[in-house]
Amino acid sequence: MKMNCLVDRLIDLGHWPLAIAICRYIKEPSKKGIHRIESAKSEKEAGKTPNFKSLSEVIASKFADYPEVSFADVAMKAADANLNELAEFLLEKETHLSRQVEMLLKLNKPERALAKAARSQKPDLRKQPNEAIFCVLLNPRKRICTLNSSPVLVHFVLAHLRQTQKKEVIDHLVLKLPPALCLYQDYLKEEAPRHLLALYIQKDDFARQTLYYLKESQSTPWNPFDNKDKIDGLLKAEKSLINLKKQATALLVAETSELLRLCETLDGKPDFSDVDRTSVRSVYMWSVAHEEDILAEQLRKNFKIPEKACYMWKIESFARHKLWHHVESLFRSKKVITSYMVMRFTAPFYKLIEYGTEFI
Repeated sequence: MKMNCLVDRLIDLGHWPLAIAICRYIKEPSKKGIHRIESAKSEKEAGKTPNFKSLSEVIASKFADYPEVSFADVAMKAADANLNELAEFLLEKETHLSRQVEMLLKLNKPERALAKAARSQKPDLRKQPNEAIFCVLLNPRKRICTLNSSPVLVHFVLAHLRQTQKKEVIDHLVLKLPPALCLYQDYLKEEAPRHLLALYIQKDDFARQTLYYLKESQSTPWNPFDNKDKIDGLLKAEKSLINLKKQATALLVAETSELLRLCETLDGKPDFSDVDRTSVRSVYMWSVAHEEDILAEQLRKNFKIPEKACYMWKIESFARHKLWHHVESLFRSKKVITSYMVMRFTAPFYKLIEYGTEFI
């Protein structure tokens, strides 16, 4: 192997002193020898990534005797010099969590800032006048962060994110942190309920989905011409309850939706506007009082009304509408029920007619 080839190989391997020694030994011109080696060495070292962690340790040791120095300010200087990675290592030396969170937001590290804030729940955010840019609004009417306030860090970070990030980014961040997710959901309840529902679905939070659908169905006004939205809300709530394996509650919701569909067919009939459409008892009593025998029988079968309850509701309905002859006919035809009523109320038959529903 020629000497020039040997020098080239040593340069590639990074053996700079040996390559320089050989160049001097063979008396290679400086331009082709030592200068070329120094140039190659500089180019290679310039391409190396500095060890910012070690550098941060060195910087921290320099400030060991100055406890009043804030490493958040030192990190800011590093960030101003475009050394963001060094700034992050320096922030780990900062003892005030609120300053860490603020600097992480300035360094565009929202995920780390939110994670630190969620773990702290510490209301110690001390703001300086030159940091007023971080005073953000939860909504146009309510300021959560002023120069003299001390909000919880999670509120502070979420408010900042809502001003600077898209909803998709915020959703991705908060789904990993339950404390932040709960607060974020509180914000959305009034401002963006549909977006809140999307979060519930994404999180497979069937319990909150159920509550959302039930509340939506309840708040939807009764429309005698179209109650599709009201009934659809109940059907969705039923599916969520089934996913929660709450079969009994799901059955109640299913019965309510079935009752609402049935009530749609009764709108416009006499006195039905005063009926509670969510109560089987109320609809049954109306059907009995208005001699809707087919409807009463349908209700009894569909909702599995016990025989005892049927007779109790019939008596109450007849008494409420002053249909005393129906009460008398009912008691004459059902001796067992008559005996039950007399034993229960310890009063003669005429007392039941006299007081009507007061006995029920």
